[in-house]
Amino acid sequence: MGSKKLLKKNVRIEKPPSVGGGAFTCQVCDNDTFDIEIGKIDSKWGVTALKVDLIICTQCKYTHLFYKGRTIWDFD
Repeated sequence: MGSKKLLKKNVRIEKPPSVGGGAFTCQVCDNDTFDIEIGKIDSKWGVTALKVDLIICTQCKYTHLFYKGRTIWDFD
């Protein structure tokens, strides 16, 4: 009963989740292709979790995090 992991490779992002207008480029190397994964960050005590989009630069591997919301449940 595991959740499916979404992975998109070599994607060019025209408008990422919380950035308005224009093409998105890496903050470190200005690359414009990314791998995208959906992730979750748990709190220290495991009471809450943050849902995030992980946008990973294909050139330098810098990971950009975009907040997708908060959940108190530990399952997707």
